Amino acid sequence: RMIKNKRIFEAGQDHLHHLIFIKTRSTFYTSCIMSFMNIFMFTCGYLTFTYFNSLTSLVLFIVYFFIFHFLRQKFIA
Repeated sequence: RMIKNKRIFEAGQDHLHHLIFIKTRSTFYTSCIMSFMNIFMFTCGYLTFTYFNSLTSLVLFIVYFFIFHFLRQKFIA
């Protein structure tokens, strides 16, 4: 926020739930989408940690993070 000359204590509209709300215009659908995404990510992480090992779970987390970072830069910037 400081690099973009925005106030650091002012609320931003660049969070994922704001972007989904802009597309759907419904708090119900936004909550459903965020809940399903949360359940999906939790399930992937839990199953990976349980059936493989912690290193595989960490690698999956890093891959998800880079995918998220790439999509965030693509749609917000």
